Amino acid sequence: MSHMGLCKLCGNTADLQLSHIIPAFVFKWQRASSGNRHLRSSDEPNARVQDGIKKHWLCSDCEELFSRSERAFATHVFHPYVDRSGGRFSYGPWMLHFCVSVSWRLIKLALEEATFDGWTEDEMSSVKRAEVTWREFLLGQRAHPGEFRQHLLPTDEFSSQIPGMVPNFNRYMMRAIQMDLARGSKSTFTFAKLGRFMLIGSIREVSSDWSGTKVNANEGVVAPRKYMVPGSMFGYWNHKAQAMADALGSVSPRQKQKIEDAFRANIERFSESDAFRAMQADVEMFGESAFSPSTPLPPVA
Repeated sequence: MSHMGLCKLCGNTADLQLSHIIPAFVFKWQRASSGNRHLRSSDEPNARVQDGIKKHWLCSDCEELFSRSERAFATHVFHPYVDRSGGRFSYGPWMLHFCVSVSWRLIKLALEEATFDGWTEDEMSSVKRAEVTWREFLLGQRAHPGEFRQHLLPTDEFSSQIPGMVPNFNRYMMRAIQMDLARGSKSTFTFAKLGRFMLIGSIREVSSDWSGTKVNANEGVVAPRKYMVPGSMFGYWNHKAQAMADALGSVSPRQKQKIEDAFRANIERFSESDAFRAMQADVEMFGESAFSPSTPLPPVA
């Protein structure tokens, strides 16, 4: 079926492609490494899902423009990192293009679907300027996104607890896929959780407490180093982890039984999966509380 319209990126009239907001390779990785190949969305936890949100947004040329930097990130950083649980990976100009492309999709989705109740004129002005700046950078009309910089943070399991940490925190940090347009008293940003990677698109940044995370325009390295982020980010991640646990904890008894049956039927595969490793990290840190009613997982034996 044809979907003729204006491309959201270049503005040309074209047959619009069905484009992912969060790139498809992230969901493919999550399914393959889950141990049972099933996914559930925190928005509708009683239904299995295969993919993320898709929109008829881009012409074929702009879709291919995004696909090139997605392939580069997936091939040279994402998959090598999750397969080796770390490492040192070099990147070129495609990295900034990829990061901006994701941040632009998130801000565009928010501008189309969010209500922005309570947002000030200054905050909305910053959001709209970021959208324009990122779009112009993606089209090659700007050499750099300027003040609307990108931060990339690789994550893995935590080795020690932080006061107030929720008992599914490692599963969230290692496995979750999420997107958001968030604001606080000192910042506004897009947030994309891509499994082991966090991508933050800065819209309004008052704090200077960022170190090691900025994505360079030409080349750089993703590697083990000292990363520094504003202290408020832990509270934000913790809140997101709790919300995910609460959503999955609301699964109906019928669906819980389906989940348990699926895990029992694939117990050997699950025990060798990345999902099991993430669960083990929470069990080692939190003990039985890792299986609290709000963070359910079926028995594995």
